[in-house]
Amino acid sequence: MAKVLIVENELLIALRIQSTLSEAGHEIVGVAANSKDALALAAEKMPEIAIVNISLDHGESGIEVAKLLSQQASRPQIVFHTAAADPQTLAAARATRPAAFLAKHASGSELVALVSALARR
Repeated sequence: MAKVLIVENELLIALRIQSTLSEAGHEIVGVAANSKDALALAAEKMPEIAIVNISLDHGESGIEVAKLLSQQASRPQIVFHTAAADPQTLAAARATRPAAFLAKHASGSELVALVSALARR
């Protein structure tokens, strides 16, 4: 099973992701609502996968977080978790070469299937 970092500013969504993946046997190494906490957790816990919301609070961008995570030693696979569908945002996100995109309205089984598939890579 995978070590997963969740970067999500909406607490209820973060808790749903955490619960769903934990029940499926994945290890949640931490939940961060901002870039500073995400980078600190990634450096300490070395996640294999990071589920990152594209739009964080206070003008922070999950795209920027993904770029910074890709420069760390652990280089987790990035899964963008988003409701954003505008072409400009998606193009900027694609430029970071994420492992996958997951819609915010995706089911728990879709989330588990995606993370499980990435863990086998």
